Amino acid sequence: MKNDYEIRGDVVAIFLKRKDGTRMECLVDVKMLPMIHKIPNTLYAWKAKHYKTYYVRFDIGGRSNKKSFYLHKFLFGHTSDKVIDHINGNGLDNRIENLRVIQQYENLQNRRGANYQSKSGVRNVSWCSRVNMWFVQIREKNKRHSIGILKIYLMLKGER
Repeated sequence: MKNDYEIRGDVVAIFLKRKDGTRMECLVDVKMLPMIHKIPNTLYAWKAKHYKTYYVRFDIGGRSNKKSFYLHKFLFGHTSDKVIDHINGNGLDNRIENLRVIQQYENLQNRRGANYQSKSGVRNVSWCSRVNMWFVQIREKNKRHSIGILKIYLMLKGER
């Protein structure tokens, strides 16, 4: 790892630099430092396209064969069909106590806020152009449950 870092008790703050010059911190357990030192390149903060979350990544290889890896998957040695969830929703907090292996549908239930394309700005509320009203549906274990049509959208928007 080529990044600067600071040890704060049993936690390490790794300093990440973005292309725009912004500096961010990644947290990891001090016991993971020897493993992280094996990474030959610089760690960087990468913003997930459709979410408001940053994750720590690093690249291996040159221009023609470059491959990107997530730090949290690297730390877990993760290759299964399950996903690694950041319990507190902060993709830069890679302390073991903040990571857990779960099913994808469980991870989706933990999402915060509305989808990035949302017209309503409220999670699980979408516009139904067929009836010109707001429609509410939720997913549980990959099954959709329709709650119904909202006539009073502003009331829901105020309860966010």
